[in-house]
Amino acid sequence: MSTRTDGIRTSHRPLGPVAQRWISILDGVDTRIRPRVVRGRTLARGGRVKDLELAPGAALGGVRDADEQRPTLRVRTFDDEEWNRIVGLLCERLDLLASLFEGEVADELLSLLEERGLPLLPSVEEIDGDCDCGDWAVPCAHGAALHHILGEVLEGEPFLLFTLRGRPREQLLTDLRRAWGDTGTRVRGLERTEEAMPDGDPFASPAPIPAMSFRFNAVVGSPGMVELGPLVGDDDLPRALAPLYDAGAAHALELALSELGDVDQTRRRRPTRGPRSAKPTKPPSPDETPIAPTPRPAMRREEVRPAPQRVVVPSEELAEMVVDAVADAEDGLSVDELVDQLGFPDRVLAPELRELERMGLLTTVDAEGVRRYHLG
Repeated sequence: MSTRTDGIRTSHRPLGPVAQRWISILDGVDTRIRPRVVRGRTLARGGRVKDLELAPGAALGGVRDADEQRPTLRVRTFDDEEWNRIVGLLCERLDLLASLFEGEVADELLSLLEERGLPLLPSVEEIDGDCDCGDWAVPCAHGAALHHILGEVLEGEPFLLFTLRGRPREQLLTDLRRAWGDTGTRVRGLERTEEAMPDGDPFASPAPIPAMSFRFNAVVGSPGMVELGPLVGDDDLPRALAPLYDAGAAHALELALSELGDVDQTRRRRPTRGPRSAKPTKPPSPDETPIAPTPRPAMRREEVRPAPQRVVVPSEELAEMVVDAVADAEDGLSVDELVDQLGFPDRVLAPELRELERMGLLTTVDAEGVRRYHLG
């Protein structure tokens, strides 16, 4: 599996009805393209979609695979007559229009449009596209990744469905206002003119700065909490705080008037220590034999090696790695080949392979007594 990079990633939350119906469009693709759809879902879950842009009738973006690919999805747009019918329905049912402004596409709106032959969600035959990878399939794996990301985007921005069908939000709202009889024109705002920069230094004052002086006087009156009066039940507290306030005010005044500054003042007030005097020792007498001090054994410093940390890979990421590896192999992969390629023991890969096989993402083929895994 190639190195993963940060990008747009599917949320893994339960999908809403619009996202489910949009992603289910890919269920109608040819069975030969199914492996590309599975590969695209893996790319989307792995954050390989780098950007996404929407325009009337098209969605394009960048997908990071082995190289940077630029897939494009194109959707059939409605003509003017079809748009007039859509605008007429929204004018009749303001409740459905209100749900759009609240970020929801009502099921009733989708049903009514389908009954009138105006399905807002396209069929697989109405979607076309291409990609820099040169794959003939529509969609290719990169287009399928873009399709999956687009499903979650449409869930939160319902007006983007109308954009894909040919009318951006502002244009659709303009058509609705005209249908309601609003034919007025917007009043253009006053044009702003930028003032020319004055000559000279922009950081210099245009007028001379008057002379300033500062005077520090003694504090008049009672400072701080003393002005609030005695506290209930503790009449001696103001008298106890008065010396502290006086000392603090005097120290602040000293710092303000000092030319040395706060750091130098601190250094100047720091007491200095003289050299530590040696402790006098008693000289040995002539009758005493001096005893040599017993040397202390050298302490052996043992190197402590940190215990190797076990790398834990989430099950979902491991499943993506397995699917990516199998998708890149034309003849499938055996368990031993997956162990050599991914670097995980078979006891770790075995449950993931069983789960992917149960989900239908992988199939197995026995070749010469060896089970090989292929995309489902």
